Amino acid sequence: MVLLLQKIFFNTYNMNKINTLLALVTIAILSGCGTARIIVTDHPEKRYSSSNITIQRSDSTVQVPDEMVSHFDSALRKELMTSFTTGKDLTVEYRFVSFQQGDRFKRYLAGGIGNWGEGNLIIEAKYIDSEGAQIAKVQTDAKIDSGFFGGSIKSALEKAAKELSDYTISNFRG
Repeated sequence: MVLLLQKIFFNTYNMNKINTLLALVTIAILSGCGTARIIVTDHPEKRYSSSNITIQRSDSTVQVPDEMVSHFDSALRKELMTSFTTGKDLTVEYRFVSFQQGDRFKRYLAGGIGNWGEGNLIIEAKYIDSEGAQIAKVQTDAKIDSGFFGGSIKSALEKAAKELSDYTISNFRG
């Protein structure tokens, strides 16, 4: 009887299913649950495209640790420079208008349930043409609410850079 139960519940096929499930759960726990979205506040009135870009940091309206600003700047440059070259035809000028790092320990304890310890940020980006005229303005809203050891706010910064880059490429790449 014991052998029959072992065959039913612990055969190789079922063990592979269990191992796969455990691996998926582990991956979900290890990855930070950061999200981001774009909010278009001023849509371009006419089509403007460019093959080169300048990325420029502007004065933020809130205090943001230098390490976090540098991390976002680096992530944004990495994303955009896969599709653009450096030049003055299009300028993306960004600034932080909201930044709350949240509490990583609280995020860890909450385990992704609710928004206890959540970190969030809003980045405003203006698109300026080669003659200095603003052609569009967007905001990127990002947050982190869980992850391994509470997740890192850097995950939200990377998601914000990716969303901003995707919008820029799809709307301004010539």
